[in-house]
Amino acid sequence: MPVFYGCIFLLFISCSSPLTWSPYPLDSWNSLTSSGWQQDLDALITTLSTRHPNPWTVVSRAEFQDNLDALVDLAQELESQGNGGFTYQAQLITGLTRNLAELQDGHTSVNMYSPIIFPLITAWFPRISSQNSRNQDLDKPENWELRIVRIHRDYSHLLGARVIGIGGTTLDEFLESKLNSLIPADIPGHQAYRPQHSNILSNPYLMAGLGLADFQPTTGAMLFLEVETLGIEQDPGTTTTAEIPTILRGDFHSAVWETARLGVPDDWDLPIGGYSGDRWSAEAAPGILYIQYNSSDLNAMGFFQDAIQLLTDGLYTRLILDLRNNGGGNSVAGTWFAKQLGGLNIPPENLVTLVGPYTFSSGMWMAVDMMHHTSSRFAGLPIQTKPDHFGEVARFALPNSGIIIGHSTKQWHYSRGKKLTLDESGRIRPSPGLEGVSTFEEWTQGIDGAYRKAMAYLGIGEW
Repeated sequence: MPVFYGCIFLLFISCSSPLTWSPYPLDSWNSLTSSGWQQDLDALITTLSTRHPNPWTVVSRAEFQDNLDALVDLAQELESQGNGGFTYQAQLITGLTRNLAELQDGHTSVNMYSPIIFPLITAWFPRISSQNSRNQDLDKPENWELRIVRIHRDYSHLLGARVIGIGGTTLDEFLESKLNSLIPADIPGHQAYRPQHSNILSNPYLMAGLGLADFQPTTGAMLFLEVETLGIEQDPGTTTTAEIPTILRGDFHSAVWETARLGVPDDWDLPIGGYSGDRWSAEAAPGILYIQYNSSDLNAMGFFQDAIQLLTDGLYTRLILDLRNNGGGNSVAGTWFAKQLGGLNIPPENLVTLVGPYTFSSGMWMAVDMMHHTSSRFAGLPIQTKPDHFGEVARFALPNSGIIIGHSTKQWHYSRGKKLTLDESGRIRPSPGLEGVSTFEEWTQGIDGAYRKAMAYLGIGEW
């Protein structure tokens, strides 16, 4: 099941800074000069050099400094041309976001968001159903398509549309590389980048900074998408250009949204029907316990103790643990649960862990623990971070712009001493034959391809 939340916050075990994610500091930016920007970037490289355990593993300090110097030159050029306000801010925040992404540390980035958004959410879907595709089919970028899955009701005729171009540029490898340049992926590749594209597409500052959105003082920022529509108000396959203006982020929840998903939750597969929250469990079928764990939390200990009791008492003999939406937190409860499962000696044919590109940080650690302590099989999509990585975020604010930077403070070697089966990139990927995700058509009907793969493996249904 593709995950397409409008904002993904990458957190780790704990944060040693009281600063939190917040909107871009526009008031500070309005008075920001190129000399003030120079001071900010000097503070950035000095702080990263002293607080990050090793920021220069991919990009050298000299290369990073050259990139920052280019950002100062850009600020001076824009200043001399009289470009201020939105254009000035968009260029600088985009350049800074790109420079930090080049470090390829998923925990080191600008920890702020735009106060205005383009009101749409997109997601990448495979063109071929997991029901009849091989694992390598999903590894090919050309076998995926970008769809609009949620949008403000004023543009509901675009629901489900296939995005084929952005800002007058065809959606191809070159355009994707622009979007990818802003994403701090631990393991570069389309399966790491594409889940984050929706965050960038909805951010007017980043899209304008990439040259993929327009800005006029009278109308504000505007996103132009070339799409093939589903035919809700037009003939199926009609190609059209959609103009989408911004709304305040505060209206994100209050505005009336339309979704491309059909039916009601009761008609959907269990993991995507009618449930929400950080953790919950349900009976997937007689004898099969399904657990969805979306945020690693020490307070989950009682929840997991109850689950272990159910399994110990024999009420359930098979288990599906869903970590696909777990982006991190406190790893203690998850590690405890994996160790307890290992003590139950559940055979591999009765235990499946669902993972994917959003299984991150402590969520990824729990998947590692499941691989080490149990005989679990894995289903879904590959995890996009390695067991050995940087983490534990601290934050600081640049002195003049007020931009908040999150950065790693520790380097973890979580694979040390563990029995792990990793691919050539050093990541966990689904077991042979269990790679699965929904196509767009399946998703609209509430069909969860990875969940159905897991259920079929446990002997329920075919997929």
